[in-house]
Amino acid sequence: MNTQRLTQITVGIIAVAILAVIVVSRLGSASAASFDLEGTPVLGSPDAAVKVVIFEDFLCPHCATFTEQILPQVRSEFSGNDDVAFHHVNFLVMPGSDAAATVAECVYRQDNDAFWEVQPVFMRSQDQLSGRSNALELAGEYAPGIDRSELAECAEDPAVLEHVRDQGTMASSAGATGTPAIFVNGTLVNTSVSAINGAIRDALP
Repeated sequence: MNTQRLTQITVGIIAVAILAVIVVSRLGSASAASFDLEGTPVLGSPDAAVKVVIFEDFLCPHCATFTEQILPQVRSEFSGNDDVAFHHVNFLVMPGSDAAATVAECVYRQDNDAFWEVQPVFMRSQDQLSGRSNALELAGEYAPGIDRSELAECAEDPAVLEHVRDQGTMASSAGATGTPAIFVNGTLVNTSVSAINGAIRDALP
């Protein structure tokens, strides 16, 4: 093998090695998404070390399944653990879901705990959430302590609707393409119980 050919091979090997280092470096430096969770419904302490962010649409059938079957198992696993908190954030992907999301947001603005009473009701009543009036009726029934007049006024506020719609930009910016989208400390995880629980355990201090 002549010297010129050997040099070409050596240069090629070095180039491949450099490329591999660049790729690994980029993968290693990929950071978790950062979410502004102030003013979002939360189960647990807002200061918890592990934040499970749940992006959902109130008319998404998969979200209903997640809320009724997956989330209770995850919550049960970490019940009483002050290091884990669950945040709900709207990610509107279904036609007509903005009305229910707006009403739910208005419930939250009155009472965080009331939101978590209404949220599963909305999920299992998706066929009844064709408009704002139905959502208001359900919210009034399952969160009886809230001020209904204030709730109705809030639900008609264009600024609240805009806020609800804008929340989804956090999900899409972080790489979510559908609902439900689950992030554990900014990292997108599979929606299975085992995947979420595993990610939470790995993130615990």
